[in-house]
Amino acid sequence: MVDAETVTLNPREIIINSLLDAAASHEERLPERLVKLDYDPSVYKGQDWETLYVPGVLTDDESQYDAVVEMACYMDERTRPSIDALLRDNQATGRITNIGEALESGKNVALAGIHGSSLLDPGIELIGVYGALHEIGYHNFRLEIMTGKMLAYLGYIRKEGEAPIPTMDIMTSGSHGVYITVPLSESTKALTEDKETGRVISVYNGRSGAELSGRLKKSGQLLVTDTIKPIDTKQIVPGTLFGIQLPGTTNKDSKVQSDTVEIGAVAPETARLLLKFCKAGHTFVQGAVTWLDNEPPVLRLFGGLTHIDNEQEIYDLTGGMVDCLNEFVEGKQFRYLGKVSCRSAVGAATLNDMEA
Repeated sequence: MVDAETVTLNPREIIINSLLDAAASHEERLPERLVKLDYDPSVYKGQDWETLYVPGVLTDDESQYDAVVEMACYMDERTRPSIDALLRDNQATGRITNIGEALESGKNVALAGIHGSSLLDPGIELIGVYGALHEIGYHNFRLEIMTGKMLAYLGYIRKEGEAPIPTMDIMTSGSHGVYITVPLSESTKALTEDKETGRVISVYNGRSGAELSGRLKKSGQLLVTDTIKPIDTKQIVPGTLFGIQLPGTTNKDSKVQSDTVEIGAVAPETARLLLKFCKAGHTFVQGAVTWLDNEPPVLRLFGGLTHIDNEQEIYDLTGGMVDCLNEFVEGKQFRYLGKVSCRSAVGAATLNDMEA
C-alpha cells in the first residue's frame, strides 16, 4: 500500500485541488449562499481541465431578452431595480447609447468591473447593462463572460432550503457563452512558485485568451447575407459585450477598520490579458461598479468607452472605479490595494476621439 503522503500529484491535479480549496473558502465566508461542489466534470460544466469555453443558451433571437432578465430577477430580486436605476440616470443612458452604437457598428466592449458585495454582483452588472441596452433599442450584439475556473466548483443557494444551482449554469443561461481562465488570485498565485505548475496555468490562460481574441477579431467584418442581391445588403458582424472582473482578489473587509473594504490589486496577468483583447480587435473598455448590499443597490458606469494602450491605464481605471464606490455606497469606505499613477489620463482616448 502506498502512503498517501508519498503520492506525487501532477500539475493539473495540484491546480484542481487549489481551486477546490478556494471554493471551500468561499463557502466558509458565505455559507448561506455558496456551497463547494464535488469534483465531477461529467456533471458540472467547466470543471474538466480541457474546457476553455462553455456555450451559453442565448441565440440571436431578440425575444430571449425577457427570459434572461426574468432569470436574473429570479436569482436576485435586486436585478430589476439595478436596470431601472441605469435607465433613470441620464448620464448612464448616454453611456449605454454609446455602448449600443459601438456594438452594432462592429466594435467590442469589455465591461470591466470589480467584485462587489456578493458573488452575483458581476452577473447583475452585466445583465443590467444588457437589459438597459435592449430597453433602449439595441439588440444586435453578443453577450459573453470571462470568469475564473474556480466558479465551476461553486454552487449558489438562491433561497434557504433550496438545492444549490451550479454557478456555471447560471452564467451560461444568461449569455452566449463563458470563457474560462485561471487568474492568479490570492488563492492561486502561490501555485506559480512551482515552474511546471506555473507553465500549465500560463498555457491554459493563453489558450483561453486566444479563443476570445478570435471571437473579437471577427467583429466589424463584412458579412454577406444574400449573394443574389446588390452589395449594399452586406452587414457588419456585430460586436461582443463581455464582462471581465479586474481585481484578482475578492474584496474583503479590513481587519483593522470594520467599515473599510479592501479591493485587491489587479494581477499583471489580468491586465496583460485585457490589453491583448484591446489589441486583438476593435475593443474598448467601459468601467462599471456594483454594490448590491447598498440601499438602493448601486450599479454605476464609470467614465466613457476607453481605448486601453498600456497596463498602467488598467490599474488607474480600477482605482477610479474604487473612487466611484466611495462616492455612491453608504456606510463603507473602499481602499484600493493597487498602484495608481495619474487617473486623469484614463479615458483620454475615448471612442469619439478615435473617430474624430
